[in-house]
Amino acid sequence: LGIVVVVLLGVAGGAWWLYSSLDSLVASAIRQYGPEITGVSVKLSSVKIKPADGSAALRGLVIGNPKGFKTDHALSLGEISVTLDINSLTTDVILIKEISIIKPGVIYEHASGRSNLEVIQRHVEKYVAGKAGGKADPKDKGPGKKFVIEHVYIKDGKAEVSAEILRGKTMSVTIPDLHLTNIGKRTNGATAG
Repeated sequence: LGIVVVVLLGVAGGAWWLYSSLDSLVASAIRQYGPEITGVSVKLSSVKIKPADGSAALRGLVIGNPKGFKTDHALSLGEISVTLDINSLTTDVILIKEISIIKPGVIYEHASGRSNLEVIQRHVEKYVAGKAGGKADPKDKGPGKKFVIEHVYIKDGKAEVSAEILRGKTMSVTIPDLHLTNIGKRTNGATAG
């Protein structure tokens, strides 16, 4: 009986530690595996996850540039937050109540016949194909989960463009705020793609 109590206390203590450390564990994973997946630096200010509420937020995410590009970074996000219906996680269609993207920034830089975003995308595709054992076709895994997204907000966005002739300087345009609703609702769920 004493051993059972000690084991139960150990499991409960481990579960409590995991729950209380979730934010730092996810932040560490993003900082560690992000560069491996993207092939560029990945910086992140903070993560806040509330599993009981079905909400999560990333703040201060900055995706760097591949070698040979002169702008500061390729992508940045002031904050991205997601709230979902946790009861829908066990169904075929996951209900996401809201996705909010605050201060997204994209810098499209073209140099040596390619763009920074293309180089990052190719690295991600190569990484995924390598981890899937050479299978990059998502059809091989069956239909998968679908999603309904009630609200998507994109606020305070900015897009910039640069070319070799600009030597790291950019020309920018402000992206108007967007509000999309009921994505995937009429089709009983949209695919992740």
